[in-house]
Amino acid sequence: KDASEKARVEQDLLRTQLTALEVVVTENSEEATVRWHQLEEAGRVATENASTEQSMLRSQLVALDERLQALAEEAKSQYHQLEEAGKDAAEKTRAEEESLRTQLHALHGRLEGLAGNVCDTSEEASARWQQL
Repeated sequence: KDASEKARVEQDLLRTQLTALEVVVTENSEEATVRWHQLEEAGRVATENASTEQSMLRSQLVALDERLQALAEEAKSQYHQLEEAGKDAAEKTRAEEESLRTQLHALHGRLEGLAGNVCDTSEEASARWQQL
């Protein structure tokens, strides 16, 4: 009877421990399930945020690319304008140089003429002086 009583007490103790263990396992399982759902939600939110940010960055990249293309076109246009202005300035400089060269030749011719006149006049004056 003592052994039977002892076996029943041990059985009750084991049953109590098993029940306590089931409660702990159930609580841990519920906690793990709640935590799992929290992590799933956090992952979903992070994915949405990353997708939104990626979309925003993509839009900014497209806008920057368009602005860069516009700046490149503007720079190209300004380069061509400067190139044409340089050609025009070079042509104008060549024309002015040619005009100055022509004027210089004309002046040179006039100076030679004047020098000839001075010589003739000088010879005439000398001849007259001699006559006097």
